[in-house]
Amino acid sequence: MKGLLRPLCVGGLSIAIAGTTLLGSSSVAFAFTAPSFNSLAITTPVNEGDKPTVTGTFTDLDLADQHTVQINWGDASMDLYTLPVGDRSFSLQKSIGFPDNYASLMAQVSLSDGRFTVSRFLNLTVLNVTPSITSFGLSATVLDAGQTATATGGFDDPGTADTHTVTVDWGDGLPVTTLNLARRVYVFTTPAHMFARAGTFTVSATVTDKDGAFTTATSSITVNGLNQAPIVSTFGVTPGNEGGSSSLALTFADADPADMHTVLVAWGDGLTTDSGTLASDVTTYSTTHLYADTGTYPVVLTLKDSAGNTVTAGASVSPANVAPAVGTLTLSPASLVDHQMLTVGGDFTDPGTADTFTLTLDWGDKTSSTASLV
Repeated sequence: MKGLLRPLCVGGLSIAIAGTTLLGSSSVAFAFTAPSFNSLAITTPVNEGDKPTVTGTFTDLDLADQHTVQINWGDASMDLYTLPVGDRSFSLQKSIGFPDNYASLMAQVSLSDGRFTVSRFLNLTVLNVTPSITSFGLSATVLDAGQTATATGGFDDPGTADTHTVTVDWGDGLPVTTLNLARRVYVFTTPAHMFARAGTFTVSATVTDKDGAFTTATSSITVNGLNQAPIVSTFGVTPGNEGGSSSLALTFADADPADMHTVLVAWGDGLTTDSGTLASDVTTYSTTHLYADTGTYPVVLTLKDSAGNTVTAGASVSPANVAPAVGTLTLSPASLVDHQMLTVGGDFTDPGTADTFTLTLDWGDKTSSTASLV
């Protein structure tokens, strides 16, 4: 009868138990051996977001054993790998990148054949990575003083555990805008910022992670001054005679060289003259007006620019009266006798088309006649 051979494992040691038979005696040794590392290394240092690799070789006398490698990476993450039967080396990469930087981590590498487990520890360092700005721009690149703009941008950071601060300096001396972003937030938009003065400004956005690493991007904006009303340099009206031309002359200036202008003249006699649109490089205007009668007329000129700014100028003009001129004079009949009626005819001119006239006839006999002419 044969005895039963049982292997006994005590404290990680393999002990062979010998058996005997009634017909004789013999011994057979069973030995389960634990695997043993020959070499073990880890990629270090690595950047946050990277996936380091652990490489190693080991021995195990039990050729049929299948092995697993469990790696606790030191950041509360773990990976378990199963090696093909017979493999005695491995190169294993972390399944997810490190979410943060670490000055020192201890990675535990455990090798198991199903019966025995051996472990080793490896030190590694995970470095911080500076965030990188991928886009930055302004809602407007040209505006007028008193108007507003916003800044928007995006950035990357492989450190998914990082929080970030975005600081936008508007370049105009006013307080900066600061935004505090939570983890995994990689875009930003500022509140509207008003540019109060004219100039060309460089707007900068600085993204800083929780470890103090930062990067900056810039964009330019041009702020135009508030549109200014034109200024009348000279203005006057030279009077003519009634029924003739009175002349108006204007010169002006405008601080906004792109502005075009219109001139409207109210002559004081119920009539107006509109200049139409003057080109941006035209800063003079002249015209004439015919007054039907003498008198004093208030002339008001209104100058308006493209932005709607207006300025007025005034003057008074008094066209000179012109005496009527008698043309022909006829008598009918040409000769007459005592107590015969005499008819006088004639014509005259007067440029004052609004004038009324009084005709006085001196008959030469110390009598006269007066008539109103329309």
